Amino acid sequence: MTSNSRSPLIQNALKWYSWAKLLHLDMLTRQCYRTIAWNYAEIVSSPEWPTMDLDFVVDFLQSSELIVGNEFAVWDAVRLWLTHDSRAHQLRENADRLLPLVRFPQVKQFLPSSFTLLRNVLHIIVVGSCR
Repeated sequence: MTSNSRSPLIQNALKWYSWAKLLHLDMLTRQCYRTIAWNYAEIVSSPEWPTMDLDFVVDFLQSSELIVGNEFAVWDAVRLWLTHDSRAHQLRENADRLLPLVRFPQVKQFLPSSFTLLRNVLHIIVVGSCR
């Protein structure tokens, strides 16, 4: 099973990661984790990315093995995940957990639409915490 979680079987790693973690299958969890981290670009561009659960996204972004060429790609993936229709009602809570995981000082480019979204998310967080 562990060998089947290695690339190019990324889909297997995605499917098995949560179960392996839940069942404390450490060797399988580590291998899935590595496969996912090493295939960052494929994961965040997959149709499954916006539907991943919050704990998976947090684990993924906290990975010291995450292979990413530009931190903007991390922000863009977080932006896509945060704005998915299924979790729009939890924007503040999810942003509270995910935004600290983006290394904004290392972002080399910011598109105006991304900056506007970030500003709006931060506004929701600040206004919401003042209530």
